[in-house]
Amino acid sequence: MRRERPPGLLDAPAAFAAVVRALGTILDVPLVVATSDQAVELEELSRLESEAFSRLAGSLRLPSWLRGRAALKRLLRALDEPDDTGLVRFPHPRLSLTHAGALAIAVGTRHQRLDVTGVGVDLEWARAVRPEASRFYLQPEEMLELQRLTDAEANAARLRLWTVKEALFKATPQNENALLTDVSCADPLALTGTAWGKRAERYAYATQAFGAGVVTVAVSYLA
Repeated sequence: MRRERPPGLLDAPAAFAAVVRALGTILDVPLVVATSDQAVELEELSRLESEAFSRLAGSLRLPSWLRGRAALKRLLRALDEPDDTGLVRFPHPRLSLTHAGALAIAVGTRHQRLDVTGVGVDLEWARAVRPEASRFYLQPEEMLELQRLTDAEANAARLRLWTVKEALFKATPQNENALLTDVSCADPLALTGTAWGKRAERYAYATQAFGAGVVTVAVSYLA
């Protein structure tokens, strides 16, 4: 579900970071944001990172992993924390990362609010989303809501909801056995809303759509 960034759209990292920070403000979770469209310098890699690099050598995942390390290192430095990303495990209560084409975005909070158990971010570039793919991340009642829309509106909603479900998944503590369909949105058509997990998790999310695509930030709360 990935593609390269359309040229000339939101090229300024500062502008992109501002969008994500604004979404955090909506959720009352101040976010520190770091972006990168360049790979991390190999000499910056720690021992743990170098070991991961060796395991990924030749993999299609390697370029996005290297951009992700660059964004995460910038974020950790901004948070005044050690920048060894080999020590970071996701899901994380204060950190999240998304890759979209040639861009990586890392978000974090300086202090964990007692009621917040996780944060998630997801970016997707604009494209057509096949209706039949909806069953992999939407619940039946959510898909029914999309039937009220025109074809163009429904396609935009499917893309937006993909980012919502991905961000909610990343914000879910201990999500290794979770599915995107485990969380349902109270109002699937809302740009800012709440959601509930099948294990009684509760969430809030905020989405920003723009010409190039969609970005969503989500947080999970104590049940």
